[in-house]
Amino acid sequence: NDHKNNSSSTLPGSGFSGLSGFGTGFASTSTIPSSGGSGNAKEKKKQQDSAGAALRTYSFEDDLQLIKRSGHNATSSLDMKRLKQLQHCASILQEIWPLINTTLPRGASILSDMARDLRWLIPFATRTKYWKPQNEVSRAMLEILLDRGKARKWMAETTSQHNSSSSSPSFPSSDSQSHAQSSPSSSSSSSSSRMSLRSSDSLFEQLYRKIMHWPARSYRVSRHVRIFKVRFVGEGGIDSGGLYRECFSEICKELMNPALGILIPCPNSKNDAGRNRDTFVPAPSKAMQKFRFLGRLMGLALRSGELLSLRMAPAVWKELTLQAVTKEDMRGVDVLSFGMIDGMRNTKSKEMFDHTFDDEVFAGLRTDSKRCPLVPHGTRIPVTFSRRLTYASYLYAFRKHEFTAQISAMRMGLAEVVPKTALVLFDGAELQKAVCGETIIDLEVLKRHTTYEGYSGLEPVVQFFWQALRRFDNDLRVKFLQFVWGRSRLPQNESMWETSMRVHSCGGARNPDARLPLSHTCFFQIDLPRYTNAEACYNKLKIAVEETGTFEMG
Repeated sequence: NDHKNNSSSTLPGSGFSGLSGFGTGFASTSTIPSSGGSGNAKEKKKQQDSAGAALRTYSFEDDLQLIKRSGHNATSSLDMKRLKQLQHCASILQEIWPLINTTLPRGASILSDMARDLRWLIPFATRTKYWKPQNEVSRAMLEILLDRGKARKWMAETTSQHNSSSSSPSFPSSDSQSHAQSSPSSSSSSSSSRMSLRSSDSLFEQLYRKIMHWPARSYRVSRHVRIFKVRFVGEGGIDSGGLYRECFSEICKELMNPALGILIPCPNSKNDAGRNRDTFVPAPSKAMQKFRFLGRLMGLALRSGELLSLRMAPAVWKELTLQAVTKEDMRGVDVLSFGMIDGMRNTKSKEMFDHTFDDEVFAGLRTDSKRCPLVPHGTRIPVTFSRRLTYASYLYAFRKHEFTAQISAMRMGLAEVVPKTALVLFDGAELQKAVCGETIIDLEVLKRHTTYEGYSGLEPVVQFFWQALRRFDNDLRVKFLQFVWGRSRLPQNESMWETSMRVHSCGGARNPDARLPLSHTCFFQIDLPRYTNAEACYNKLKIAVEETGTFEMG
């Protein structure tokens, strides 16, 4: 095995280049027998070709795919040999995992970090077994009374205020412009305006007051089990699951409303630059109990399969699982600030530095645009050419660990529902997928989990229905799923489907092309009129999905 010339399969973020026999490239380096100088040239070439065919270097992605697909993508005996080596290492890792404290913070233990960096070796299905509670809690399901009317009013008012304020000048997120500040009067008026909107009216805070005091074991339920029933003030409907799902769906929308003070758009979103512009990061709030509550809800999602549609930045998910967060991850949050840090470090000319960073001080902007000193009295200490590397290091650490306290609180809530030793078996991307489900609505998967009532599935109207969904972009498909099921994502994998979508015939009308389809979110059912042509089906389904309320009939 050649460990010197192949760095492509070094484990990400670990600085670990492999265990004997599987770390970096597995290459068969068979010696080509000498031809003795007078041997047949064709025979020599045949030997060389044979040796070349046996030579293969495996990348990290190759190994990951072999593990994920259990060798189904193997194309040679060499692949199968490689898979056996990986599986052997996985069995060793599973044996020693309980003996290692894998919950230590990143950097506290080389062995702990190395074990977590090798977790991908253990098949995903094996790791998910650790989420299941040893003693599943069974309790009477209490009914929770929530005022959705107040919550929706709060949501509409704060969204309107945010849209109007976003049209006015705001702070740049880049620390290269950290001298910008708002006036005290505008700050105080903005604060009082936010206070008048009462975030306590939100469903998230209503639910927080109702169930946060419940013991953590109450959240440790088995799959597809609810921990409470929902009744909305002034609304009809019996909760057979649909109201419960709608509650969590609306809570997720609230969480991504900056006025709630839990999640705020990442700087790349504000600056319309870089990657992950549609993602959120924890707000620099001191309400740690609410972040802990959010962690509990995420743990509940892992246990019960009730997915949460949260769009948090990849760096947040990685830190939740104690995975190494790289500079590239942070660029995915704030490309301008980290680009400025690199520019400052790479500047060799004092004249160029003084021209570019002439008014910098030892302070930085948080994601919420609040200016914070990096050292005591930092706002009065200028950044000079000789101090630039010190400033860049302080600023990098400040931005990288800006959300550490909030993420730690979320991790604490998660660990109260899912054992921390099981939580760190997953990397950030896997945890995100398990909590939030697939972000892409796969119609083929949905079609496999669809049954028909009053239709055989072969009628023209059924074909029109699927043609309409194929014409929808992914955003419309998400709205369709919300309309028919009260969810915005499909389950993580097909084994986790608790029920199939029901397409029910509602015939009998003289003019079916004038009717809108109806939905029953509790039963994952759509009542589909017998449309006579594809265009009528597409138009009516689109109107229903975009303009109809999500819940009418329990």
